[in-house]
Amino acid sequence: MEKEHEELLAEVAEVVKKVDAKKKEAEPEKEKKDSDTVPNPSEGAVVTEVPFYPQEDEKSSPYGKFADAEALYQAYRALESEFTKRSQESAKIKKELEEENNRLALQFAGILSDEDFLEKMAHDERITERVIRNYLTSKLGTGDVPMLTGGGAPCASSVKKPKTLEEAKALAELMLAGN
Repeated sequence: MEKEHEELLAEVAEVVKKVDAKKKEAEPEKEKKDSDTVPNPSEGAVVTEVPFYPQEDEKSSPYGKFADAEALYQAYRALESEFTKRSQESAKIKKELEEENNRLALQFAGILSDEDFLEKMAHDERITERVIRNYLTSKLGTGDVPMLTGGGAPCASSVKKPKTLEEAKALAELMLAGN
């Protein structure tokens, strides 16, 4: 990431040099001041304040809302600093979340190894129903799981009506025998 920052800084410095060159061509020669140069990060330049110029100056300045190359550079450095700070905060939060996730995974593994807990869960009707529903759904491959509710009762088969007295006698004997 530091390499990307340096490359971006180099690009900004190059653009600033080009704009300065065009500006010098358009303006008459003037005395050069220290404020006309862009601070070089490799020389240890430190930006502490970013000047802001109103929107109406955007058209008159080749730097947009910034008066000169130094102001643009200072704004870039401030933006870079804020980006670095937020990146570090983001990395810290990601690390904390990962640690919390690992802690919860270990805690969950400990719960699943507790036999008393598993026994209680096995006797919970809601859990049992959900496990059965998921199992049947995976086996049948549909979202509709046929389940008997309210205790359920076996389905009665169609009644075979005897046509003769002998058939009626045979059917009665079967019923009495319990078959």
